[in-house]
Amino acid sequence: TGGDLKYTVSGLTDGTEYDVQVRATNSVGPGIWTESASATPRISRCVLGDAVWDRTNAGLIHDCEALLEARDTLAGSATLNWSSDTRIWAWEGVVREGDPLRVTKLVLRDRNLDGTIPPALGNLSSLVVLNLHSNMLSGTIPDLTGLTGLEELYLANNQLSGSIPDSLGSMSSVRELWLWGNQLDGAIPDLSGMTALETLKLGNNMLDQGLPAGSMLPPNVRWLIIDGNPLGGTIPDLSNLTSLKLLWLHNSELEGSIPAWQQLPPNVDDLNLRDNSLTGEIPDLSGLDGATRVRLHNNRLSGEVPATLGDLDSLKQLWLHGNRLTGIATELGDLGDTLIEISLNDNPWRRDACVPAELANVATNDYDAAGLEVCTSSDG
Repeated sequence: TGGDLKYTVSGLTDGTEYDVQVRATNSVGPGIWTESASATPRISRCVLGDAVWDRTNAGLIHDCEALLEARDTLAGSATLNWSSDTRIWAWEGVVREGDPLRVTKLVLRDRNLDGTIPPALGNLSSLVVLNLHSNMLSGTIPDLTGLTGLEELYLANNQLSGSIPDSLGSMSSVRELWLWGNQLDGAIPDLSGMTALETLKLGNNMLDQGLPAGSMLPPNVRWLIIDGNPLGGTIPDLSNLTSLKLLWLHNSELEGSIPAWQQLPPNVDDLNLRDNSLTGEIPDLSGLDGATRVRLHNNRLSGEVPATLGDLDSLKQLWLHGNRLTGIATELGDLGDTLIEISLNDNPWRRDACVPAELANVATNDYDAAGLEVCTSSDG
């Protein structure tokens, strides 16, 4: 059919040269023989050195070879005890599972590794978890699409540079992707093919090409954390992210106005847009009726704290300080039964602005610092 076939020839003698020819056969009969190819088989160093005692477990031997190939590049000036003379079950950070045994987890968090991520790790075809969090790894992220069953990829808090590879977008089994705390730059690629992804952490990098529309982000993501990047641009339509609970876009040089709730994730619980350059009035967010925390402080928002915020009947924490707000709608008092913290300081409040009486006893507030008094009945 024109495809590739693989066949293992067993029982050959190590160090002996063999000539091999192959042909295909089917019900019609045999095809023609290929030209002869010559090769000398060798016993894997993983078997010779007793790292893998089961010589029939070709998969584990393959994993062992891949790790030995990756060892020095990954470790840099550090050391890993991966050796053909040491049983693989004793190798640092290597977890074997299954029947037959395969390497399923590589967990090398906080090991002072200062090399680079070797492409050979992409040959660990049974890997489910790759955790290189909190090291000093540099260089770029290689193509890891050979890890077809990978569910958790932790590369956070290293010194990785370059762009986020487009190839990540095809890794449909990954549930957790942590790339925060590196030096990654450029654009966030199309990650919509990561259909299993629940947590995406890209914070504290140098990503500077704006926030992609929701249609380019993982459709089932629950935590989206992209703070601390010089993203720039405006907040796009994110309404398709119906599973999203936590949206952190703070300190990302975002401009323009805050979209109304119809363009935001409808089920968001924690909305954090603080420390940007957002302007205009606070829009109607009443459709975010599951939100418990809204942080809009340290922007350039103006006008009145809108009545529609009072419709967020699950809201517990509201930060609005450090803006250009001038008044407070009396309907904000509808939050009196749920709100436990409110911050209003550092706004140019009108002289007649006051805090609705229903919010007088919010446990944590800054009314005095904000120069605001609680409304009396005569204030309406």
